[in-house]
Amino acid sequence: MNEGRHRTTTIVAAAALVGLLLALGLPALGASGTKAELELWKASCKVCHAKDGTAKDLSPATLIGMQWERFFDKKFAKTHADLIHPEKKEPLGKVLTPETLKKLRKFLVDHAADSEQPMTCGK
Repeated sequence: MNEGRHRTTTIVAAAALVGLLLALGLPALGASGTKAELELWKASCKVCHAKDGTAKDLSPATLIGMQWERFFDKKFAKTHADLIHPEKKEPLGKVLTPETLKKLRKFLVDHAADSEQPMTCGK
């Protein structure tokens, strides 16, 4: 009887430890990734796409994921590549590397209106 009770206590303690690690660790990992992506969005897109910006006020939750996918697949090069970044004074096609575009695309799709975590970015 004592052995069974010890085993149960060990299992409960292990489960509690796993739960605690998940509760503390996973949100922090996600938050830091999202924070870096949010800063990238602000520096790359929000400089124009803000309430007082030169382009339509947008946030990730303005569109659904499929619309963001279509934007990057079919529209970005036509509508944005030659625009001048207001702070860097260079064309977006030069400022935004393929890796940066990939990160922005992921951020926007991950936080689109139909995602599990839509983000308005202060709208």
